[in-house]
Amino acid sequence: TVPSPLIIDRFAKEFAQEGLGPETVDKLSAATFASSLQYLVALRTRLLDDRLVAWCCQERTTSIRQVVQLGVGCDTRALRLADMHFFEVDTPRVVKFRQRWVQHLGHVVQLGLDLKKPEMLHPALVDAGFDPNASTAWVCEGLLEYHDPSFTVALLKALQTIRGMAPQLLILAVLDPYWLDFLRQEHRQKPVRMAWKPSRLPPITWYQDQLLQHGWDLREVISELSERCPVPVSSLFHVLVARR
Repeated sequence: TVPSPLIIDRFAKEFAQEGLGPETVDKLSAATFASSLQYLVALRTRLLDDRLVAWCCQERTTSIRQVVQLGVGCDTRALRLADMHFFEVDTPRVVKFRQRWVQHLGHVVQLGLDLKKPEMLHPALVDAGFDPNASTAWVCEGLLEYHDPSFTVALLKALQTIRGMAPQLLILAVLDPYWLDFLRQEHRQKPVRMAWKPSRLPPITWYQDQLLQHGWDLREVISELSERCPVPVSSLFHVLVARR
């Protein structure tokens, strides 16, 4: 039988080659840890997509279902899930790069905003047509691990100010500290060469506490291996799903 892929993303290669150049893409593809990173991103993407689709089905009674992607990067979720209204937030440079693929899509709005100044998020969203009283899903994937924990705290504080009458969903995808040990053990990666730093990968319990402190009701924690192993094991990443 032919294996069923976790995710089909027909835009990924084009995005990568346009943003990094073919030579860099080939070099990264040949890296020792490439297969592990591809697995991590594919599984994480599938988990997030499934949660968003389930949320969308639950909110069918509402006319507007907003998704705010915080630090969208090269994500192509808006190209795959066309029955939601997307606000894609990233730096002006990233927004400019993405224009070629999303400028023709009526369900996507781009915001060039540095999330290191999260207090600017609310007014920027409202100016772009965001409805605080519409059902909203906030998605944060592949972002927090590149910043100190204080960045996460500031971002969650900013989200506290953006609260209307409709239900809100928050999905955080975070790396486990074990990811660094895994790269060293399995791929002989030296810490000084890695993009991820131990100080930027707090334990999953820290994220759980922060969500509770900032007004979110944590509903689900999906760990990489939690559904396949009968005994506790180390996972490379976690997805936290919260509501308010």
